This record gives sequence, C-alpha cells and structure tokens, in this order.
Amino acid sequence: MSSLSSSSTESPAWKAKRIGFGAFGQVYALEGRSMAFKVTTFESAKILEKEFEIIRTLYVTSTSTGSDSPSLFVIPRPYGYYKPKGEDSAAKFEDVPASQTSTKRTLGPPLTAEDAEQLSAMLPVQGPMCAMDLIMPIPLSIAPKIRRFYPKGSDKLPDPRLCRLWFGKVIEESRLLQVNTDSFPLDVERYTVVSQKDDAFPTAEEVALGMGVMLSRIHWRAGYSGRDIEFVMGGLDVGSLGFYCIDFNQVGLFILILPCLLTRSFSLRWNSGIKP
Repeated sequence: MSSLSSSSTESPAWKAKRIGFGAFGQVYALEGRSMAFKVTTFESAKILEKEFEIIRTLYVTSTSTGSDSPSLFVIPRPYGYYKPKGEDSAAKFEDVPASQTSTKRTLGPPLTAEDAEQLSAMLPVQGPMCAMDLIMPIPLSIAPKIRRFYPKGSDKLPDPRLCRLWFGKVIEESRLLQVNTDSFPLDVERYTVVSQKDDAFPTAEEVALGMGVMLSRIHWRAGYSGRDIEFVMGGLDVGSLGFYCIDFNQVGLFILILPCLLTRSFSLRWNSGIKP
C-alpha cells in the first residue's frame, strides 16, 4: 500500500518548489518533506537512469567503513528512478540502507512505484525523475557570513541555499554579479574568510583533503571518473554544516593508463609497427 494519501495532491503541505536547475534538468523539493527530485526530459531518460545507477553504486561504495577515516563529504541517499510514460514507463526502487555518515535524520523505507507516480504528478514538470535525500540549506546562523560576498544591491535576495566549493579556481568579482542563491560559489580564498575563527567550519585544508578522499573512493572503489561532479556545502541539521558530493550525469568509467604501459605502447609502435 502506498504511504501517500489519495488527497495528498490537494494538500498545501505538498507544494513543490524548484531548488536547482542546470542544462541537464531541474531539481524540486516538496515543502515539509525530506526528498529531492531531479527531473529531466524524456529524451534524456537514459542519462538520468544511468545517473541513478551511478549514485546508488557510489552511495554504497563511498560510505566510510569501520577501517576508514570518516569522510567529510557524503553522497545523498538515492531512493529511486521513475519514468512516467505509458507502456514505456520504467521504475527502479532499491532498498539502499541509510548511511551512518550521510545524515543525522531518520530515513524511511524506499519508495514504491505507486508513491513515485503520485509524487511525479505533484511536480510542475512531468518527466523521468530520480528521487534522493534532500540536502538541507546553509544554517541561518552561517548564511550572513556568505552574504558578504553578494554584490551591492542584493539585500532583498534570499540567503544562499547551498555553496559550491570551487577550490581549484579563483572566482572573479564579475562572476558574482549574477547571484545564484541556489548554489553560491566559494573559492578557497572566500571560504577561508568565511570560516575564520568559527569552529562550525572545517579548515580549507580539511575540505581539500575531504575532496581527495571522496574522489579516491569514486575512482578506486566504484571505478568511476569524477567528471563534472560538484562538491557543495549545505546543512546537516538546523545549526550544523554538511558537505556533499553531487551531480553525476557526466561521470563515466575510470580508466587508468599506467606510464609503463604507455611507454611500452609507443615502443612497440615505433620499433616494430605492432599495435598493442
């Protein structure tokens, strides 16, 4: 039996709100609920289905085990993939266990196909969707520290919901003239300013180490590349920061070419014409 009531589509408590968007799709949340829904076009259904499979694998393989050091960055728990379109519909709902390190909240059972059908109908855009754990916003006590980087005249803009951590580049002031409050970018210099003398923040060095740990687990445990993934800062609960790794629609297999094999390859080509 579905956990959703038949009248839920009429309840204001189920109002959908867009919390993110990009070239590939849009992300929605339902007010008062702890799930996020990434929705794309039917033409991109296979890409989203692949992304769900990747997220599911990464969630399990990147989770800290008893012999690991705790991971600063975690991957939101995936709940399911759903494609609402007649005979061509598809659904995958796996009983992925909640990670001890991924959240402090109590998570319910996985979705059913009936749940997904009702949830999809509540969203303003219908299409293939991937359901996952909702990343909570930046805590209210911390948001003012980030707002200092908003350009002048931005007083009426909302607080940042998430922050993208771009430690590999320097963000020019002109890049911040168009404020994206859904995912405001912080480079290492701005993050250092925000985090100074505040124990709520890990140091920039600890954040960089956490990125490396997560990327190594994506490579060596799951066998995937880290192409176009995002490291973001959000909330873990009302007053605590959380750090997450998201956006896997461009991730592919991780292929390592050892230098010795590459050298041997060139040697074979040049000396004997043999193609390895």
